[in-house]
Amino acid sequence: MPSKTTKTSVLLKSSQMFKLILMQLSGLFRKSLNVIMAILAAAVVGSILMLIVGRNPFVVYRLLFQNAFGSERALFITMQRATPLIFTAISSSIAFRTGVFNVGVEGQFFIGAIAGTFVGYAFQLPMILHLPLSLLAGFLGGAAWAYIPTLMRQKLGISEIITTIMTNYIATFLISWLTNYPMRETPLVAETPIVQNTARIPQFVNLNPNLAKGTQAHLGIFIALAVVIITWYIFKYTKLGYQWRMVGLSALFSEFGGINMDKTFIGGMLVSGGIAGLGGVVEILGVWRRYKDLFATGFGFKGNLASLLGGQSIIGSTIAAIFYGGLEAGALGLEWSTGIPRQLIDIVVGLIIFFMAAQGMWSFLNKLKLKNGKPGEGMMAFVKRMFTPKRKEETL
Repeated sequence: MPSKTTKTSVLLKSSQMFKLILMQLSGLFRKSLNVIMAILAAAVVGSILMLIVGRNPFVVYRLLFQNAFGSERALFITMQRATPLIFTAISSSIAFRTGVFNVGVEGQFFIGAIAGTFVGYAFQLPMILHLPLSLLAGFLGGAAWAYIPTLMRQKLGISEIITTIMTNYIATFLISWLTNYPMRETPLVAETPIVQNTARIPQFVNLNPNLAKGTQAHLGIFIALAVVIITWYIFKYTKLGYQWRMVGLSALFSEFGGINMDKTFIGGMLVSGGIAGLGGVVEILGVWRRYKDLFATGFGFKGNLASLLGGQSIIGSTIAAIFYGGLEAGALGLEWSTGIPRQLIDIVVGLIIFFMAAQGMWSFLNKLKLKNGKPGEGMMAFVKRMFTPKRKEETL
């Protein structure tokens, strides 16, 4: 028979676990509510803009949803648009979670794409070797490009925000030179030779002509989801993931606790750049099949936004990337069917990010404790002090 002490200990542990689960659910609910409120606020402001340009916002949002999720074809287009965004969103989240602001995801995406493209067309190998080697080349290309700002921060103390922004421009012009000169196939178009069949990622329509008809959705989505699962597991259950999370939460505390800051920073940045490069080569091998100069822009910055929208968590960033891909697919369908410019949807996405940031700003102002103010009335006290004239005795 178990003793009373044992029963009490079991009940205490169960109670603590229950409280912990409730706290986690409460935190998740608050984060979800913040995102939902930001989306609703952006939808309201977006509706006003649509009314100004003479569009019915209810019709626009209905068509937007239908073109993104309303049919099998729409779902596959959303899948195609979301696949590269999942890679760049996860890349951004890993950097954010390890205490780094990697603004160079765009450049790492392109470098990985051109590296994988070269391996894809320059070598003739069996598919069992060719496709994995092309993907590996993309990962290593992105990681190598991310190592440049990492090295500059570690050795010279230069902020990675500045260097990653600059490496985006360097990557763009470098690849433009490569596709226009040494890697150019014909004089007519600035593009590389097409990749070998053995290096291509199959599209769904190649597997079944009736599946994903009229789309370029490909099996690269499964590579993206595998990256999501692996990175989530690393952050959740491994020592390395714990170190990354701790460094992201508090660098000073982590260093005091014995975590090697340089090693953790370099590792997080290289993995972040590698995943961005992997996303670039997956996009080439699955959709384009050759590198065209400036074939696509904005994937890196959109990944940054999706990561912020998902709260820098692996699962949240993935959901946000799919949501963003759906918006892009829906906007594309809107432009084709109604002539509504897709830039209008880009404005709505920008408003969502703005209202999410504004929510944090208002929370900060509400928590301000001014010199003569009471806790909890910070924003009102701040406004009052800004617009109330000072008395003469206060100025003396």
